[in-house]
Amino acid sequence: PLGASDYLEMCQAFHTIIIRDVPQLNLKLKSQARRFITLIDTLYDNK
Repeated sequence: PLGASDYLEMCQAFHTIIIRDVPQLNLKLKSQARRFITLIDTLYDNK
């Protein structure tokens, strides 16, 4: 899953989502950090 629509589907499919082993994000991982923020925002908005 890479975008908000994918994350929204996950929210609809699962009651609980556990995220483990999140690496420390930095400027070298800007794209991954943006996707992670989108994931968290989507999970929060659809709780």
